[in-house]
Amino acid sequence: FEVVACPEARPQFFTVEPGAFSSPYLDKFRKGEPTPVAVEPVEAAVRVLGPAEGFTPPPVPLARAPVIVAAGRQAGDFALVEELAAALGAQVAGDRGAWDAGWVEAAQVVDVRGVEVAPEVYLAVGIRGDTFHNAAIEGARYIVAIHPDPDAPLFEVADLCVEADPRAVVPLLLKAYQA
Repeated sequence: FEVVACPEARPQFFTVEPGAFSSPYLDKFRKGEPTPVAVEPVEAAVRVLGPAEGFTPPPVPLARAPVIVAAGRQAGDFALVEELAAALGAQVAGDRGAWDAGWVEAAQVVDVRGVEVAPEVYLAVGIRGDTFHNAAIEGARYIVAIHPDPDAPLFEVADLCVEADPRAVVPLLLKAYQA
């Protein structure tokens, strides 16, 4: 961690790594009043023209993705999973079964031995949910699981469980989202 202060330099800016601070919490014993601060506007010394032509920003690392659509062995048609992820603006991931099938790369495997994630929404398509996988998604805020097996361990930790064949459900989700 480094602090560099140059009060005379312009423009002034600061950066904060995503996730560096936890969300504030309500503490009824804390009291205070806002302090107004006068800021003198200055003419911009920098003009932003936009990104360089052909520049594509790097993808958000899977561990920090806000929405993830992950596939498992029971997903069936991986192209549909990718299409759903694209429609939702989500990152694509998978479990060990998806990696074994060649659908995802090692950097996309959600597992304590792979990548641990904490997205706002984690949509598991055809993932049974072994111990290593379920431990890797503990930080997810909302988990949706689609799997044909009612005894899939992922159903024990999911917020919404859909007991059905993902090959039937994913096209319906795409259709509903695109409507």
